[in-house]
Amino acid sequence: MIWRLCKIFKVKPSDGFFEGITSPEQAWLFTMVNQDEAEEYDGKVGFLEYLASFTNPEAVQQIQESRKRSKPLTDEQFSKMLGGAFGRAPTFQEKK
Repeated sequence: MIWRLCKIFKVKPSDGFFEGITSPEQAWLFTMVNQDEAEEYDGKVGFLEYLASFTNPEAVQQIQESRKRSKPLTDEQFSKMLGGAFGRAPTFQEKK
């Protein structure tokens, strides 16, 4: 979080800027930064789809439909995916 704020406000992590920020303010800043990044991403995707629709509108429509149907991976699916990529499934330690 601090790194992202440093990039946005162009300050160093040791800058006094961060000393006066409370935890609720940090959470609010983090939420707003994430929202801005999500909106920027959606805008870029929309623009790319618009440009691509001039050359292959059917493919763009298929991609959009695929994105609407997609669901986040469960922990088990994610473990299987990692196992396939690295040759063995990851082992997770329980929190103590």
